[in-house]
Amino acid sequence: MNTLAQSEYGETDVHLPVVSRKVDVILRVLHINPAEFDDLVPPSVRSLIASGHMIHAIKEYRDLTSSSLKEARDIVVKAVDSEVQPSWVVLNRKLDRILAEMGVDHNTTIEPGLTRDQTMDVENMIRAGNLIAAVMEYRDHTGASLEDAQAAVYRIAARLREESDSDT
Repeated sequence: MNTLAQSEYGETDVHLPVVSRKVDVILRVLHINPAEFDDLVPPSVRSLIASGHMIHAIKEYRDLTSSSLKEARDIVVKAVDSEVQPSWVVLNRKLDRILAEMGVDHNTTIEPGLTRDQTMDVENMIRAGNLIAAVMEYRDHTGASLEDAQAAVYRIAARLREESDSDT
């Protein structure tokens, strides 16, 4: 299996395997088996794919799983693609699981220097229109200067507006 992935800019990204191994270490620390995220394509299907027998691989997958022709074809095509480049999707699922184990909503941005709860407090103050209190709260937790705290609060407010606009 080729361990190189093409980046969106066409460059070969040799760092994916390194990042993936580090993510696996974090999973083990959290007592999560990294193998739980492994490809679920049966070895016999993998073998047929590796030898270039796509139609036989689809038939084998259908026989083993009782899936539809479309499901089997989609799985085999994805498996072929994963032979060419590692799946960012699997890495993303691993990271989502790590964040969930840590109690972090992956859709919530955590500001540098603030905990998740502190970030949420600042965001709630901004949503309530109390920017001065948000700046003071930010400064209290981070020790930032007034200028830096204001810039951070304005940045957070802009992000919240963008998120709000994209939801509508």
